[in-house]
Amino acid sequence: MSTRIWRKNIILLLLAGAVLAACASRNDSTDTYDSPAVAAPASEVPRTNMENSPNPCRIRTEIPLEDTPTLHLPEIDVQALLEQDQALPKDVPLPFATSTEVNLEPANDGQWQDAGSNVQVWRLRIDSPQALSISLGFTTFHMPSQGCLFVYSPDQAQILGPYTAQDNEEHGQLWTPTVEGEEVFLELSIPQDQISQLQLVLGFVNQGYKK
Repeated sequence: MSTRIWRKNIILLLLAGAVLAACASRNDSTDTYDSPAVAAPASEVPRTNMENSPNPCRIRTEIPLEDTPTLHLPEIDVQALLEQDQALPKDVPLPFATSTEVNLEPANDGQWQDAGSNVQVWRLRIDSPQALSISLGFTTFHMPSQGCLFVYSPDQAQILGPYTAQDNEEHGQLWTPTVEGEEVFLELSIPQDQISQLQLVLGFVNQGYKK
């Protein structure tokens, strides 16, 4: 075999290996949607400077949080969950959270408020006693062009979002990273004339019991 042919075959093998590695990485990222409470907790920093964000993509600090309707989840039994983990087979990935199935959407839950300038704000508070963290699984997510969703801690020290139309995917879902603590707020800002285009259903609340 000539040196030129040998080199060509080596290059083809390297390219094939790179393609296979990329495919495996893509499959791994897809699997996180199947088991959100088993995957390692992810962290995320705010993806916008909210003080300089275009309307309506900012947290509406001018609207008080005190009267936000609250979803009260049952207190989780951390010790019992840890004991269950010890009984799992060694080859089974250990969960970091327990999932509670819900079916919440802005049309029926939470509270709408008028923010002026044709903008409506929807909020919902989630309280999970004894949870070390909370992450959310939106089983339906389609955000109109000027809508945006934030998930944040009560003191707004931890903020996820904004989730916008750029986060719309073909699978129609959205799974968030974790927010540490027992409480989170969901806040949606959207122009009045785009509410009919909104598709948003919260299907799962993942309550963390491990750091």
